[in-house]
Amino acid sequence: GASVKDLVAKFGLKTLTVADIDAEGHDPSGKAVKLPAPGIVKTAFATSIGQPSDLKELNDQGYYMVAVDKVAPAAPRPLAEVHDKVVAAWQAGERATRLAKLGQDYADAVNKGQKLGDLAALHGLKTFTTQPLSRYEANKELPPDVTAKLFTAKQGQAVTGSEGDKGVVVATVTTIARSGRAS
Repeated sequence: GASVKDLVAKFGLKTLTVADIDAEGHDPSGKAVKLPAPGIVKTAFATSIGQPSDLKELNDQGYYMVAVDKVAPAAPRPLAEVHDKVVAAWQAGERATRLAKLGQDYADAVNKGQKLGDLAALHGLKTFTTQPLSRYEANKELPPDVTAKLFTAKQGQAVTGSEGDKGVVVATVTTIARSGRAS
């Protein structure tokens, strides 16, 4: 029936007090809180107010116990605090959406008969030819989703896919090589 504070005093235990922490382990300013073990945050969020947690192992360093004094209800941060992050996230999302549409527009134009090289030159974009692709080996020149789409495309057909933060890729199948297996 002793409190955690009584146990700490009686046995001379080390304590670490964290004023506020979220479920991802960050303080109110968004900085990561340094804790002796990653499981401590999970333990804290599974512990009721005023009740100590079970005794947990702290790697090879001993054991720990968590006591929760208060729980602040989840609340959105004021826009003034997160404005720059919100704008950057919106811009990144908008950029990705517009690039995906532009890539699809280019692929559609190629699929209607326009040459990919001519379209790229018209818009100041570069083209390149990859080494032959394999279904079974990764290709460093193309994103994996584009490579996968190329294997479902017909010769001359264009496909498109994301290249992460770099933009989009529009690719065409120029040659289909068939490989046979002896049985």
